[in-house]
Amino acid sequence: MSKAKAMLCVSFVLAFAAGICAGLLFGRSRSVRARGSVLLRELDLTPKQQEQMRAIWSEVTRASADRQLEDRDALRKKRDDAVKALLTSEQLRAYEQLMEEYTRELHALSQERRRRFDEAVEKTKLILTEPQRQKYMEMLERGPRRPPRGDLPGEHRLQSSQSEEE
Repeated sequence: MSKAKAMLCVSFVLAFAAGICAGLLFGRSRSVRARGSVLLRELDLTPKQQEQMRAIWSEVTRASADRQLEDRDALRKKRDDAVKALLTSEQLRAYEQLMEEYTRELHALSQERRRRFDEAVEKTKLILTEPQRQKYMEMLERGPRRPPRGDLPGEHRLQSSQSEEE
């Protein structure tokens, strides 16, 4: 593969990955806001519970979004700098290794975000009455589904780029 083709492939994959990350990040932030208003509406919370609910979820949402942006930016910069330095004949293999590492680190960030979400769910259940808790659990069950663990965009890119090469 020529150096120009390799650079074109790397550029395309980076642009594609940035689009996926932005879509996932901004799509989730809207769903969290919508979920909060649904909780307030459907659970018939008391004013005190509404205040407690806002305190629980606003911290998680704000901290999660800020941390995700910072952590993703740091990972992207690390990856991009490494890719730029790879302009050798073995660029594609080295790039694949970088993307695998990126995928593992992104997965670790997702697991941490999920842990914080689960913790907030448990705190939320503690402030609810039994009927509210039952309804809340039903709402969580029918809520938006997340991709199975390990089913990250980076993994699809790696598989796609490997099969295109063959």
